[in-house]
Amino acid sequence: GETHFPSAMMITTALINLCLDPCLIFGWGPFPQLGLIGTAITLVISYAVTCGVTLYFLAFKKKVLCADLFHEGTLRSWKRILYVSVPATLNNLILPFSAAIVTWMAADIGKEAVASLGISTRIENIAILFFYAIGQGTAILSGQNFGAGNYGRIRDVVGISSKYGLIWGVVIAAAFWGFAEKI
Repeated sequence: GETHFPSAMMITTALINLCLDPCLIFGWGPFPQLGLIGTAITLVISYAVTCGVTLYFLAFKKKVLCADLFHEGTLRSWKRILYVSVPATLNNLILPFSAAIVTWMAADIGKEAVASLGISTRIENIAILFFYAIGQGTAILSGQNFGAGNYGRIRDVVGISSKYGLIWGVVIAAAFWGFAEKI
């Protein structure tokens, strides 16, 4: 039920990136100009800082990391977690894997095809961003209500999400149809 701390950690990660990225990319102040490598270094630093703070918070403030790792129900617990996480992981691998295959196929045609694919992918990502956001919110609320046994609220959440999704789909389809030649 703790939402403030994870939100603060996500904001902290973004702020560290916001502050360090320009310094390490462009060489501002005492920092060397590293370009793309600077972005990677900043990401590692921001993740390391937030990971360290999060582990401290979990271990010493919430005391959730002090339980025995192996106990009577460990294997049963891991099995229940893997029952959900393995299919979810495989599902999350489908899009990047298929995108890599399509990019590889476009590369055989030429760099113009890869550039066109990149542009169209970004336009598509903007169009479906709302669906991803509403899907994540629906999943979180549905999971929480499932755990609480509030099945009626799950139907309500899915119904509302579906209506907003349909409205966005119609709006984005109309926009794409109206600006098809320019796009």
